Amino acid sequence: MSESYTIARPYANALFELTKDKNESQDWLDFLGALCEIAETREFLTFVDNPKVENGVIVDLISDLVQVDLSTAQRNFLNLLIENKRIKIVRQIKELFSARCEEERGFLSVEVRSAFPLNEDEKNNLQQKLSDKFGKKCSLNVEIAKGLVGGVVVRVNDEVIDFSAQGRLEAFARSLA
Repeated sequence: MSESYTIARPYANALFELTKDKNESQDWLDFLGALCEIAETREFLTFVDNPKVENGVIVDLISDLVQVDLSTAQRNFLNLLIENKRIKIVRQIKELFSARCEEERGFLSVEVRSAFPLNEDEKNNLQQKLSDKFGKKCSLNVEIAKGLVGGVVVRVNDEVIDFSAQGRLEAFARSLA
């Protein structure tokens, strides 16, 4: 897990706690999605990094660009991100927030890195085993990782399950030491 996800996690968790009882998670997901589109442009990042530009101006610009009136909570959230220089990790915040929302509804998003494409039977088998292990319905996001020689690496939140050839060899080497 990269450092940006570690930094993003408290923001995502705070948003989740703020919205879970208010039925506002979809509004925040929409807002974060629009914010991602804006915050990942080179022009915006250059503008935000300019020390002469005040936070309020940046928040007003974002409000104009997303074309909605921001709630007080959204304005406060933006001010916090800008003040702490965290606007660049808004995509990671959105991903973690979305994962928490899905988990609350009984779903887990699972990242699977595989050396080779998985056929439908393999995907279904893996999905069933992971659902049994975690007690929630799992949705797989499969990515081909050319760096893997064989097998798969599964990531569910902070837990990594390494079934790759390299991972098995490293585990075997550790057991011999």
